[in-house]
Amino acid sequence: MRPVSAGDRWPEFREPEPEQGQGRRRAQRPGPGQGSGQAPPGLPDELSSVGGSPFALGAPYCAACGYDLVGVIDSPVCPECGRPLVDVLLRRGGTGEGAEPFIRRCETTIAGLPLYMIAYGRDASGSRVVARGLFAMGETAVGVVAIGNVAVGGVAIGGAAFGLASAGGLSVGLLSALGGAAVGGLASGGVAVGVLASGGGAFGVIAEGGGAMGWVARGGGAIGRYVIDGRSSDPFAQQVFDALWWFFGSGASMLFPVLWTTGLPTLLLIVAGLLGLTIAGPAVVREALTALRESRHRARRSATAARRHRVGG
Repeated sequence: MRPVSAGDRWPEFREPEPEQGQGRRRAQRPGPGQGSGQAPPGLPDELSSVGGSPFALGAPYCAACGYDLVGVIDSPVCPECGRPLVDVLLRRGGTGEGAEPFIRRCETTIAGLPLYMIAYGRDASGSRVVARGLFAMGETAVGVVAIGNVAVGGVAIGGAAFGLASAGGLSVGLLSALGGAAVGGLASGGVAVGVLASGGGAFGVIAEGGGAMGWVARGGGAIGRYVIDGRSSDPFAQQVFDALWWFFGSGASMLFPVLWTTGLPTLLLIVAGLLGLTIAGPAVVREALTALRESRHRARRSATAARRHRVGG
């Protein structure tokens, strides 16, 4: 076999032309109430609904161009648009267009809000559903404790988090913030902006970091009125950092700032959890036990129906 050289040209890939009389397959967009595939003949109804069995997922299609991907098993890309299947493959009944959103909420409410709510997906208008509750989780979450891609709350954790105490890729917290970019009273992160700020790049009233800018600053490249860096050590700046050892530590270390900006949200989370359980604990336990019993009952029915199907087949 001749070795491959730099001058060789790779053969061009061409999608096979459809047979005569056949056009390009275009998947039909699911309409309201549609979203699950059909179970094999003879299976009971409970096995053909979304979330009830291995047959819950419907036919695959390309989310980018709508191409029907049934039978496409030997290609890593969509034959129609060429995009990788790992990026665009969706199924009827999944979380793509036309699917019902996933929403779970607690029946117990406090001040008109459910104790917890979990919400993912889009509603009939195409808008993302928002999880709102004392404890909220979803793509967009709003609550006393909020976890999501976008989270807003007392304690907020997510890709973009906004709250009293927050942690995330972009983190904005009134009291504390921890993240890649953090803005808050106590701020710690790759880029930190706050009253007390510590990070790779720190900007604040009192700042410490690889590059620090503030009224009082400490770091390798420090800019401020009172500075501690490799060339000078201002006595007043040293007094300030000595007094704030509880946040900045005794030297240029991120340990104490990270402990504070993770510890404060954790403390608030624990307090919120204890208050929620104290107020609505018995009702939540009853709901959880009821849901567990219903789940076990559905699982037994599905297993019995599947056995009957196998025996009948």
